[in-house]
Amino acid sequence: MSNKKIHIRGQLNRLTDELIDNIINTSDREILKEVEEDYDDPSFVANRVREILKKSQIKAGKNRLQSAKEELKKLKNKDQKGAGITSSFKEALSKFLRENPEFSNELTFAARNRKEVTEEDAKGILEDLEELKNIQQQKDD
Repeated sequence: MSNKKIHIRGQLNRLTDELIDNIINTSDREILKEVEEDYDDPSFVANRVREILKKSQIKAGKNRLQSAKEELKKLKNKDQKGAGITSSFKEALSKFLRENPEFSNELTFAARNRKEVTEEDAKGILEDLEELKNIQQQKDD
């Protein structure tokens, strides 16, 4: 951004700050007097402002809802992709252990220090297998 644009932006920011300070420091009585002078009916202006604020709240709520829906959709897609990978790795691990029975007991017991497999253990093993699969695919390419 050029120095001129930065200077102009600074002036606009100062002007905005002054306007906000002026509005905040103006008494209710002064504001009502100005509204009566400009519009004759302060209640009309108040109702109009309420309508604008209500519409803004509704629009903001809809935008938040849409964002939440999109985020949920992304999470669901991510979970579905992961579920497919997990399923295929479970099948691959089962197939490997069926084809190599000599490793079946020792491999699974060694991986969990001779304890039963927990869900967390299974997830970790599958994540490791996924990483190994990615490494193998990179080598193949």
